[in-house]
Amino acid sequence: MCGSAMEKKFVQRNVNLLFLTDYLMAFFSREGLEAKKLRVEEGFKIVVKPSYSRDMYEAVIVYILGKPNDFTIKFVTGELSRSLVKWGRLTRLIGGGSFLLRGLKSQDVLEKLEKDFWMYVNEKIDYLLGSAKST
Repeated sequence: MCGSAMEKKFVQRNVNLLFLTDYLMAFFSREGLEAKKLRVEEGFKIVVKPSYSRDMYEAVIVYILGKPNDFTIKFVTGELSRSLVKWGRLTRLIGGGSFLLRGLKSQDVLEKLEKDFWMYVNEKIDYLLGSAKST
């Protein structure tokens, strides 16, 4: 979902959110992306840098917010890819086709990344089920 935020709520899972955040950091590292973990008031924020070598032209921000038994994960992308597509379509006749191509590639990369991310999230939440009890 490029240029938007996908959000999922998880209840009655009792998941250690620090462990989950560390697993999500590992996911982005495995994907060859540089990410930074930050503590925020209600949980954690992961900022994933753009990767021009992978045709990903904008950052991704992931929020893990709430408590172990009631938390939300948000996957947020910006509008840059969509803007490149729009700009490329408008300027295509005067050589702006490269903007269109970059925007489309970036959208594809982000959509695949998001799909893989949510599959990974579900797998790790199942694995961490009840992990908040032991800490």
